[in-house]
Amino acid sequence: MNVTPPATVTLTGQSDHTTLRTRQEDVAQEFEAVLLSKFVDEMMKTVSVGTFGNKQQAEIWRSFLSDAVADQIAQSGGLGLEPQIKDAIGAYRQVMQAK
Repeated sequence: MNVTPPATVTLTGQSDHTTLRTRQEDVAQEFEAVLLSKFVDEMMKTVSVGTFGNKQQAEIWRSFLSDAVADQIAQSGGLGLEPQIKDAIGAYRQVMQAK
């Protein structure tokens, strides 16, 4: 997962609502990917990984594979949590700006 700093200003120096919206979508998708990674990792624990070396090597392999599978699931729609997460981020941002 690549994390980039939030972008609220365009190259022209103007505030860009679209860029902020896109950032919220990215963060929501990344959050869902992390959640999915935990789900996939738990499922992968039930699979025998004896062919991947010793226990430590198998754990590392499973972790990488879980992250990759979770990223792909999130990019293809995930669990459908992204819109709710994005809305929650937007609501939080509005509350913080009102203070």
